[in-house]
Order: sequence, then C-alpha cells, then structure tokens
Amino acid sequence: VEYSIRLLTAASRNEKVDGKDRTLVYLFGTTEQGEPLAVRTPLLMPYFQVVEPTKDVLETLEKRDDIERLESQELWVDGDIKNCTKVTTSHPGNVPRVRDWLRNNGFKPLAADIPFHYRYLYDNDIGGCIT
Repeated sequence: VEYSIRLLTAASRNEKVDGKDRTLVYLFGTTEQGEPLAVRTPLLMPYFQVVEPTKDVLETLEKRDDIERLESQELWVDGDIKNCTKVTTSHPGNVPRVRDWLRNNGFKPLAADIPFHYRYLYDNDIGGCIT
C-alpha cells in the first residue's frame, strides 16, 4: 500500500525484532485526504562516525557489547578526505556513552548528537509539514 503523507512528527520506541530489543521509528502524519496515519519504518540501527580512530580504539570498540558493527569510511572532514569509522550501536541510548568515551580519549565523533528519529528522517531525505 502506498500513501502520500504530510509528516507531522516522528518518534521512536523499543520493540523486539528477531528476538532482540531494537528501537524503531514511527512517522505520524495525515494523508492528502486528511486521515491520520502512523507508519512503522524499517529497522535502522543507530550510528555515527569517528575521525581517524587508532587500531587500539577500534579493538576496544569491537569488544564492547553495545557495538553492533564497525565499518571503514572515507569522509570529507575539515577540508580533507580522512579515514573514518562508522560506529553502529545496538540502541540509540548507547550513542552518547560511546561518543563521550571517544571524545574523552581525544577522538572526533561526527553526527553523534542527532536524535535517533531525526536520523531516520535525514537518512531517508524526508521533509516535514509546515503550515
């Protein structure tokens, strides 16, 4: 089923997905006919990037239970292409803890302060409704 909706807000909630606690994003809006609609979105895991992490830091992150996966990326940072790592966590609440740990160890996290439901909107290029 396809709908065209005017997005009013987004929210997230914890649910079981394949036996694991995951955070899902719900979009709330209205159809073109004015009917209210809630959309449960596909799973998106919370993530952020860290600039030029050392091998030791990556090894420490790999051992943490709250980290799902690490992926190498090249990103444009401060006018140069830099080696970065995408850090995917198991829950949005883990992002601030991991981000702060990285900052306290002298590393630069990127996009680690975006509320999870907004991250879904940004990643999927979804705009809101302004009246």
